[in-house]
Amino acid sequence: MESNGSDLFGWLESAGERVAEGSPLWLLGAWIAFTAIAAVAFWVVAFGFRRFHNYVASLQGTRIRAIKARGQDLLSEQEVTLIVLGLLRFVRYAANALLFYIYLTFVFGLFPATRSLAASLFGYFVHAAQEIGLSMIDYLPSLVFLIVLAWVTRALIRLMKMGFDRIAFGRVRLSNFPAEFAQPTFRLARTLVIVFAIIVAYPYLPGSGSPAFQAVSIFMGLLVSLGSSGAIANIVSGLSLTYMRAFKLGDRVRIADAEGDVIDRTTFVTKIRT
Repeated sequence: MESNGSDLFGWLESAGERVAEGSPLWLLGAWIAFTAIAAVAFWVVAFGFRRFHNYVASLQGTRIRAIKARGQDLLSEQEVTLIVLGLLRFVRYAANALLFYIYLTFVFGLFPATRSLAASLFGYFVHAAQEIGLSMIDYLPSLVFLIVLAWVTRALIRLMKMGFDRIAFGRVRLSNFPAEFAQPTFRLARTLVIVFAIIVAYPYLPGSGSPAFQAVSIFMGLLVSLGSSGAIANIVSGLSLTYMRAFKLGDRVRIADAEGDVIDRTTFVTKIRT
């Protein structure tokens, strides 16, 4: 029989072949014995994970606490517990799948008619594991590039914010560039930097070269283009009002039937107190 390169599954297959060389009674006894062993193994896994599930659930509020950032709860204690229990459930399913795979490999190896199927099952498993491992190793340079790109983009946005904040608060004065231009210009520049970073990162995303990924990207771009026409018009109008200096904070203006003092102005909204 063709070797598949694993001591464990190779031993199971060879053990099945040795038993298969015996009488039909030996085959039946081996099948019953290994089925009983597999049933006990499944019960032990179920019992152990059930006990561990209850233990993890009991840790809520003591060992398992809410995840906070800047004084706000990103995930509550219950949500963190549910995530941990979900991961535990995934491990349980993986353990059951592995036990079932071992059981099928041994049982199929008992009978000559299914012995080749046992070898094929193990070959599929090894091939899939090798493909996943090689894909992860091959993707490491792209992952490092994306991490560096995200760090550089974040640092650049922080530097831009520091510079525009100085202009907005009057610490730095530029000719022909009023302080009221600082915040809208920063928001515009930040958007351009993020868009440029996404364009640079796109070829390094996993699956970006596949036709399915490209089709989904085109479809999402079409949806954004069709659905954001009104938002783009509002952005252009807001930027026009800002850079034309039509009014500033504190001015009294009349907009349609409303008249009042300008208290806030953003790219999308101008707020007045009537």
